[in-house]
Amino acid sequence: MKKSTLIYLAIILVVFLPSAFSLPFRFQPYWFYKVMNDLFKPQIKFSTLRQVIFFAIVPFLISFTIVFGILTELNIFKKKNVKVIIALLFALSLMYYGVLSHLVFTVSSLGTFAVVIIFAVMFVLGTLFFGRAKTGYWKTKADAYGAASKQMETLKKELSEAHEELRIVREDMTDFAVSPSKMKGLKEREEKLERRITELRQEVSKLMSESEVMKDDLAFGRD
Repeated sequence: MKKSTLIYLAIILVVFLPSAFSLPFRFQPYWFYKVMNDLFKPQIKFSTLRQVIFFAIVPFLISFTIVFGILTELNIFKKKNVKVIIALLFALSLMYYGVLSHLVFTVSSLGTFAVVIIFAVMFVLGTLFFGRAKTGYWKTKADAYGAASKQMETLKKELSEAHEELRIVREDMTDFAVSPSKMKGLKEREEKLERRITELRQEVSKLMSESEVMKDDLAFGRD
């Protein structure tokens, strides 16, 4: 934007200065409101302090800050006072013609609508993602329970085979015709089988406990 264009804009805004100051406040003293209303016939009327704050002061500060920031970033005017005056006039003019008030109403309406839409989308997506996560979680638990059951069956089979082998070894040890060297080997085998049976029993007991917990979780829907 050229420097001359901004100067022309500032001159035009100066014409709107009296109108910009004609915002009526329906508070005491009443004569002030009446004089301002009779002199300038303003477009906007504020009857409560809440309206003044949210539809006049806040929009004014926002527009002033934005315009001043743009002028500062462009750095066309070297003096800070010029930037402040232009931003002030621009913000006041917008207030008089109701641009800021309409903008506040529009943004508020769009914001409310957007919040409702966003909440609905988040609720639907959250429900879908939560359902998928729960389904995957319970599927993982069911798979883990199935794997534990299969492993327990395998261990029980190994335990049964170890018991059977131990029985055969002990029967062989009762044979008086067994040589001393073979007897020694049978005793070593007996000790190994006893240790293996103890280990298998512990593993089976542990898996049974874990399987019972997983089974209860699946049955009662616990996480």
